[in-house]
Amino acid sequence: MTVLRLSSNPCNRLLVYTAGALIAWTGLVWGSFLFASARERERAIDSAHLLAEARLTEDHANRCWATQPGGVYIPVDPDFEQHPILSRMPDSSAMTSGGRPLTLLNPARMTTEVQAALLEIQGNTTLQPHIRAIGRHQPLSAAEDRALTQLEGGGSLTSEMLWRTEGDALLVVRPLRAETQCLRCHLDWQPSGDVRGAVAVEVPMAPLWARADQERSALLLAHGGLYLLGVVAIGFGAGHSARRVRAERAAQDALHAEVARRQQLEQIIEHSPVVVFLWRNEPGWPVEYVTANVDQLGLKARMFLEDHIPFCTVIHPEDQGVVAEEVRFYMAQNEDHYRLEYRIVGVDGRTRWVEEQSWMRRDVHGHVTHLQGVLTDITARRELEAVQRGLSQLHRDAAGHHPECHFL
Repeated sequence: MTVLRLSSNPCNRLLVYTAGALIAWTGLVWGSFLFASARERERAIDSAHLLAEARLTEDHANRCWATQPGGVYIPVDPDFEQHPILSRMPDSSAMTSGGRPLTLLNPARMTTEVQAALLEIQGNTTLQPHIRAIGRHQPLSAAEDRALTQLEGGGSLTSEMLWRTEGDALLVVRPLRAETQCLRCHLDWQPSGDVRGAVAVEVPMAPLWARADQERSALLLAHGGLYLLGVVAIGFGAGHSARRVRAERAAQDALHAEVARRQQLEQIIEHSPVVVFLWRNEPGWPVEYVTANVDQLGLKARMFLEDHIPFCTVIHPEDQGVVAEEVRFYMAQNEDHYRLEYRIVGVDGRTRWVEEQSWMRRDVHGHVTHLQGVLTDITARRELEAVQRGLSQLHRDAAGHHPECHFL
């Protein structure tokens, strides 16, 4: 069974992050659209409230104006039926100076006539707010009955959404209270402020819903465009990150390969008689790097890399000045390579002969910054050369004392 380790694979992590960003962006844009759509519905209902309150305010102004004179006289019309309450009033009828009979039109009837004329002027009444007076003496819908009950309990204004198959509407109801101006017609009322009925306004929601749907369509287009821009941005960012991940992975692979080659080279060097050094071109020649096989020279890598002992301190005291002078000479001659033979003293106190072959590392200005080279233990060769020189001297001495002897 193969287990996918996202933490160890940058490509898998990038895929997860990209998918997470897309999911988060989708949720954010969709949530914003739903919130804005809900706000459009709320604005439609708020607009319906404003329309209803405007009609109620208009109706209240008409009623206040109509009750100030207590009614008006109009010519008698055979089709006009006077309210029974008015027929009992002594001044319910009058006559013009020309002998034309007049009848009294009460304030409530005046308001009804104004409302009917307004609906006729507006034309399509199914899309306009409808206002009417309601009371317990007439049939009421369930919503009107609930509103009137709430107003009789002390409310000042009620509203309710009516969700109907023939069309949604907002019902707003304001109470009609018994006031002093009402007592001229309603003799049995008391000016106690009791609720004697209400004025109900139904605002059809169809045109407001249609406007809200138009706004939602515009919001959908805007959010769709915004979502596409976000997806493009996420895709661009994911592509850029993928290229960067690939470049980093290629660099890491190259680094790992280089490290592997270096480790192989170090293993080869560690099993060879050659010791690699990297010195800084500073007083004492501090060591920046040395291979682990330096112990074959009687030295320890730790003493240079951790204890920071200068390399010049391990050079035989009799050779330190010569070595320094030779190195300065090669630098003055702008030589990039030199070869020296000198003695070193190991931590065990033993003196060894080494051969140094070094190359000079320079900066962009041509100044020597480092010396990189290899040391080889040549003690055996130098000892053999010393033995050979001694034998040669013995031969020469013997030949001087016995000229007749010839050595083959």
